[in-house]
Amino acid sequence: MNLISFELKLFVRNKRLRQQFIVTMLAIPVCIVYIQLINPESLIKEFFLLKEFYLCAVFMLPATFATFAFGVNSSFIEKQITTPLSVFKILQGKFRFCSIISTLLFVVFLPSLFLEIKILELAAAFLFSVGFVFCGLFFTSLYSYKPFDIKASSFYNYQGNDAGSMFAPLLVLLVAFGFVALMYWLFNQTVTLITMSIVGIIFIATNRIWLKFIAQRFEETKYLRLERFNGDY
Repeated sequence: MNLISFELKLFVRNKRLRQQFIVTMLAIPVCIVYIQLINPESLIKEFFLLKEFYLCAVFMLPATFATFAFGVNSSFIEKQITTPLSVFKILQGKFRFCSIISTLLFVVFLPSLFLEIKILELAAAFLFSVGFVFCGLFFTSLYSYKPFDIKASSFYNYQGNDAGSMFAPLLVLLVAFGFVALMYWLFNQTVTLITMSIVGIIFIATNRIWLKFIAQRFEETKYLRLERFNGDY
């Protein structure tokens, strides 16, 4: 609980994270209204892939901040040499915090069942996002070597962005959406939803394993990361 409250304080106390979080959350109701305004019958009821991509995109939004996992905590990472710090605990706290936010979004989206969205479709998108997609997004943090100034404004500010925090997450999303599209093309809607749910549950249940692997990889490259944080590389 202390780690989760720490993550919450990061968002509440620091301008850049707070602004990005608010903008991200505001994007959700805007998308809902937009879908309602443009022919909801064809978009919501008929196009299964579009519906699942939209739901997955909503539930994975909180974890997009995980791509900055080490950049946001750069001040702590720099103390890794002199003060032992459990990187696994930091990542675990971030995973739990993001999962809680996505769970709240799942509850918020329950009324969408009245928009011809079935409970299995909603649950599959949620589980797949929190499991498989979260895992991929957390892995991308290993390839981001720039510190992230969380006290600065987020508007017109690209400081801290690099290939690891921009292109790698995009690749993860393409793989995730490609997997869903491939399953739907090879089989059918029901099999796709069941497979998404199973894959999501597996990755959620094994989160300690892949989070520990990421933490171990960080330990192996922490000196290189410190050099890049300090601008020496």
